[in-house]
Amino acid sequence: RLSSSGEALPLEYNLDGLHAISFSKGCYVGQELTARTHFRGVVRKRLMPVLFEGGGKERKDVRPGTHVWLEAAKRPVGKVTVVSGDKGLALLRVRAVLEAQERGELCTLEGS
Repeated sequence: RLSSSGEALPLEYNLDGLHAISFSKGCYVGQELTARTHFRGVVRKRLMPVLFEGGGKERKDVRPGTHVWLEAAKRPVGKVTVVSGDKGLALLRVRAVLEAQERGELCTLEGS
């Protein structure tokens, strides 16, 4: 389970890229917001794969809900949603993470 109801938009979980959302037919809860966000082209957060380094193969300290920070950030840039061994998924602010990647800055986890 990735999220409880209302925690994220379908576009943030990349459902548009999977062709799981129709923008031309149907009626569903949240359709107006989803369509408006899609056609404006502004999705600030996306579900992204992450690799947890350090601490061995099994990172027992990483749990869903753990905040993700950039080294220089004063606030979190996202949150871990799924953990499997040393890999996982996190809902991250796209711009902040891509800019940090260009600078060679690493993400850190809350409390590490």
